Amino acid sequence: MATGEALRLFEVALAGDQPLLAPVKLDLGVLRTQGEVLPKLLRGLVPPARRSASGGGEADSGALLKRLAGLPEDEQEQELLTLVRTYAAAVLGHSGPNAIDPDQGLAELGFDSLTSVELRNGLSSATGLRLPASLVFDHPMPSDLAKFLRAELADSLDSSVGTVAAQAPANTGPGDSISALFHLGIKQGKDFEAWEILRAASLLRPTFNAVAEAPRIPSPVTLSRGPSPLKLISFSSYAALGGVHQYARMAARFRGEYDLLATANPGFAEGDSLPTSIPAAAELLAEAIRPHVTDGQFVLFGHSAGGLMAHATATVLEAQGINPAAVVMMDSFRPDDSVALGEAGGSMMSGILDREELVGQVDATRLTAMDWYFRLSGKWAPGDVRAPILFVQASDPMGGAEQEAGQEKLWQPTWREAHTTIEVPGDHFSMVEELASDTAQVMLDWLAANTRTSE
Repeated sequence: MATGEALRLFEVALAGDQPLLAPVKLDLGVLRTQGEVLPKLLRGLVPPARRSASGGGEADSGALLKRLAGLPEDEQEQELLTLVRTYAAAVLGHSGPNAIDPDQGLAELGFDSLTSVELRNGLSSATGLRLPASLVFDHPMPSDLAKFLRAELADSLDSSVGTVAAQAPANTGPGDSISALFHLGIKQGKDFEAWEILRAASLLRPTFNAVAEAPRIPSPVTLSRGPSPLKLISFSSYAALGGVHQYARMAARFRGEYDLLATANPGFAEGDSLPTSIPAAAELLAEAIRPHVTDGQFVLFGHSAGGLMAHATATVLEAQGINPAAVVMMDSFRPDDSVALGEAGGSMMSGILDREELVGQVDATRLTAMDWYFRLSGKWAPGDVRAPILFVQASDPMGGAEQEAGQEKLWQPTWREAHTTIEVPGDHFSMVEELASDTAQVMLDWLAANTRTSE
């Protein structure tokens, strides 16, 4: 733990009323793997008594295929829904599939980046399919996921073959080769050539310039529910690993108090078109959330590039006469801030690639979308927003670098349009990962002092 981060956490401990606090940086992902050997003192930090998804249901994909092949299509989907619910229950530590609502978002049920990978791995083993790392967040409800699995297994089921050996794995083919080549280039230190591959491939993808041209309007995913009249709307980063799962840990702090709806950027799912500009993307996102918000009764927020999308969408909604109560941006880098991006850009990309090792290699759709948005953002300038803007800065540099006392934080992003700037413990990633609850509380405290809602 960096000295600066440790001292700030020490100050937080002193300000609290708990009798004993220790600033300790723990890897919750590692703790989740310890099972019964995890010391009781630490068991409250991770879901208790979780079984491995690999032990939650079907172990023989051939047997599953044979059973499904003898059923009508609607019953096949029901069988797969039971499979999904069984494995989801196993991952979350529930006693059985009845604990999983088929029409409730998996992220709302508590799935985050790590637990979603465990569910993906279990379903891959059960079905014999190679499934994408983003499976849970591309198909957010168990019923959606069951439909997707039925579609992927369709060829094998229609031919009544009791094996998936000939089944084409999900996300393979030319797109998979693009992903492999990009990662090979990065590994060999040929960053320029690797990004040129993505640039060329992204130019082949279809685009939209207006809402009517987009193939679909993305549906927001509910991450938490609560009685507050103030709704929270989060926006995903356009890094390759960005998505609604970014806010799963923050959602735990909001649950029972606030509705939290999360949006995914257009272009990151199979079959999506890419926007021709950041405003075009913002117009589609505004269309997606408009049915869910009331004038003056919602907050737009986002971490990293998600903050840019929150700001851009706020300008669209205000132009339509729908006014957010506030906009919250968390460690978002201005596209024209060459100093901060120059200081922190390399560490940020390293952090993204490190996290990819945890969830699995992302596919060409997400990689080309990331490159496309990076280039679009360079042409975008923030518009005027009437709503108050909170800018939340990470206090520590990425990569564990030490910050000398009195040293200027050239790596730290700023947002000159912000009405208030608050620095919070952690770095760019940890502020919404292990320190997510603390960051969420800072946001809520500021909202309580700076917004009014009708009860």
